[in-house]
Amino acid sequence: MSALAATASAQKPKVRTSAKKEKTTIQIKAGQNADAAGKKQDKTAKATGNVQSNGKKVNASNAKAAANKNQKAVTKKEIALFNTMSRYMAIKTNVAYDAVAILNLAYEIEVAQHLTVEIPVAWSLWDWKPDNGLRTVALQPGVKYHFGEIADGHAVGADVAVAWFNMRHDQHRYQDTGRPLTGISLNYTYTKRLGRGWAAEVTVGAGYLNMAYNTYYNVTNGALLSKRTRNYVGPTRVALTLSYTL
Repeated sequence: MSALAATASAQKPKVRTSAKKEKTTIQIKAGQNADAAGKKQDKTAKATGNVQSNGKKVNASNAKAAANKNQKAVTKKEIALFNTMSRYMAIKTNVAYDAVAILNLAYEIEVAQHLTVEIPVAWSLWDWKPDNGLRTVALQPGVKYHFGEIADGHAVGADVAVAWFNMRHDQHRYQDTGRPLTGISLNYTYTKRLGRGWAAEVTVGAGYLNMAYNTYYNVTNGALLSKRTRNYVGPTRVALTLSYTL
């Protein structure tokens, strides 16, 4: 009987439990999930870092571009200021006109290499004598090309003239009809520098003038004698000029 019990006990199959394996499997899966989450976090952090890095690069690039733009703007302003300061400018008076009581003043400025623009204004608002005199307001703007350095040596130019006049001479008085004298001329100028900004110029010119004027007796309220329109071709400008460079 005991022998049979022992035999039965030996033949009885053993039951194995898988509880420990399930626990191990769960732990492995949890570890894998944690690793995956960690990798995901690493990727997210890396992506965030890349975005931040790219943002910093973009900001740095924008800042650099703005700095370059500001530098270029400052450079352009400096160049413009330098060009303005180094540009030739002068004020002038025609001594030949001054000698006959026709006051005048001219302004000349450099506009390009070898090229200047000149704007002369002349005026005389009184008579020299009761029966002789010239009252006038005249403009004669023009351009001038200098063969060498500006305001030093030979130059050629052209100008236009506009003038209103009332001239007394001996028995007659000549006055424009309200339409000004107009004309155009070609000029030659030679300039000699005198030092300390001063220079002397000699200018001669010839061209065409058109004028319409009335002739009166040269007395107070003198009678009208004639009306005339004249076209003139010949010398139009003589100037002995003293100038000062600004």
